[in-house]
Amino acid sequence: FGLRIVRQWSESLGWGTGPLVVYGDDEARHLLRDVATEAGIDLEHYPLNELAEQMERQRLTGNLDAAALGEPTAMLAERYEGALRRRGAVDFPAMLALPLRLFASRPQVLRLTKDIYRHVLCDEFQDVCGAQYHLLRLLAARHRNLLVVGDPLQTLYGWRGADARFLLEFERDFPEARVFSLDQNFRATGQLVELANSLGAPLPYSRRLWTANPAGEPARLHIASDEEAEATFVATEIARLCAEGQVEHPGEVAVLYRTNQQAHHLALALRQRRLPYRVRGNGDLFARREVKDAVAYLRLAHNPTDVAALTRIANVPPRRLARVSEAL
Repeated sequence: FGLRIVRQWSESLGWGTGPLVVYGDDEARHLLRDVATEAGIDLEHYPLNELAEQMERQRLTGNLDAAALGEPTAMLAERYEGALRRRGAVDFPAMLALPLRLFASRPQVLRLTKDIYRHVLCDEFQDVCGAQYHLLRLLAARHRNLLVVGDPLQTLYGWRGADARFLLEFERDFPEARVFSLDQNFRATGQLVELANSLGAPLPYSRRLWTANPAGEPARLHIASDEEAEATFVATEIARLCAEGQVEHPGEVAVLYRTNQQAHHLALALRQRRLPYRVRGNGDLFARREVKDAVAYLRLAHNPTDVAALTRIANVPPRRLARVSEAL
């Protein structure tokens, strides 16, 4: 519902009325490491990633007692949330846990929120966790105007509690729901759609796709011995298509790759054949260092007490303040 609603929730729960910032995974883990170190927790015996994952699951369920979490996670969760509160910050679990706690303790706030949001849409529904689905059900309990879109074959966040059963059993909780099957493909050729159907047939919940597009060229399978051979094959095929006039220029050809590491080999192979190229989608824009630095400056201007932002840009650009930056 946006940072403004999260701020209202945090204020109602006593998290303060000052500027509120959202911590990404890097900042949240850095804070968790600091809190764990101050608490005397041995991070070699209790790996930070495992502590974070266990604490996140329990925070989302609202169960923070020691019996459920075990030591030292129960104490760490309380101290970590206290550190977030002092910094005027929220992380991903807090953006879900805060409204759920507020709705549980202030039913009148829940009634008001349900009146404000009369229609609720949830995309990528196969990746919602229990807390997210509980929040959706609370918001739609009165008007029942809930639209969800998802594909159980595309569940990616199981490690974070995502469960495709919420999608598969949606009609159990909303028996009046109507189901619209999005099984027509508008972009791919008939050959590619049939290939996708064949590959997906053994998968659970598989559903056949169809298209009204022409059949197009048949697909070809090429098995390369390594990354360089793979890149060489792709570049050679592009050169052949251009030479035979099947494409007017290389700009009509797109090469899709799985990892950024493949782009390096592809670029070398294309340069060797003097084929112009442009690499797109080199990762998340907001994950780039210069963007994070700029955002940190904006956050610090908005909230001079933002320790995480100050730590990031204290020596950016270099001001011979490395020791000061390390001490923050």
